[in-house]
Amino acid sequence: LAELQARVTVTWCNELSLQQIQQRAAALPRDAAILYALMIVDAAGVPHEHDAALTVIHRTAQAPLFGVFETQLGLGIVGGPLLSTQEVGRQAAQSARAMLDPQTTLPMETPVVGLSLPVYDWRELNRWGIRKKHLPADHVIRYERMTRWQEYRMFVLGVAIVLGLQTALISSLLLQRKKRRRAETDSRSLAGRLLTAHEDEHRRLARE
Repeated sequence: LAELQARVTVTWCNELSLQQIQQRAAALPRDAAILYALMIVDAAGVPHEHDAALTVIHRTAQAPLFGVFETQLGLGIVGGPLLSTQEVGRQAAQSARAMLDPQTTLPMETPVVGLSLPVYDWRELNRWGIRKKHLPADHVIRYERMTRWQEYRMFVLGVAIVLGLQTALISSLLLQRKKRRRAETDSRSLAGRLLTAHEDEHRRLARE
């Protein structure tokens, strides 16, 4: 962090207890940021397993938190390029297996485990007002909540399709009933005209 000394004020908290760090994090200005690496034992000698200290600091922090490890994503950090402990373990196991293999004669080259693609917590981005357009182009966003439309889109579309089919069916039935009534009316009218013509022909024959 020495290169940043001219641009930002860097304050180390390694000589503070977790409670003191939490108090300081709660009093930070909005343009500050917290870089959380790892805390196993604080300056007061109190042990903290896993990332319990991270969740404690996140609870009252007034500035965004950034971490180092991918396992910290989802516990309160905003995100960024992170180190995958799973990938470190996998490559360590491969190196150990190769070293224990009696057939290995070539000198071992220790692979360098780099940082992952930038990955971010959607909830923290919203909390601190960080827009997606300010993120790297190849970023990944996790824990994104779906909108009402995204969550119920298939259900709404299904209901709309069913209602559309029912409307079309009802319209078709009404149209058929209308045509049938018109045909019945035309049939009765034609029958009446035929009956009248038949009676007229009888009367004409009777006169003749």
